[in-house]
Amino acid sequence: MTLERPVREAVFAAPAERGDRDRIRRAQTAAARQFQVTASGPQVSGWQGRTLGRRAANCRLRIVSAEVDVAGGPP
Repeated sequence: MTLERPVREAVFAAPAERGDRDRIRRAQTAAARQFQVTASGPQVSGWQGRTLGRRAANCRLRIVSAEVDVAGGPP
């Protein structure tokens, strides 16, 4: 007998500002180029729009992009 566990996904909204969305997508494209992988599949936004993940080859390419004053997380 095989038991399947439910898949739990955290869903966050992409950054509200178009400039922020474009910046994080450009950063992910640059990271994929740097690691010589092709990012594919849906883009998944993370915590407060500061992270963006996507399939890349047989792994996941996830980047963090945040303003300097919030990059370290909550105090």
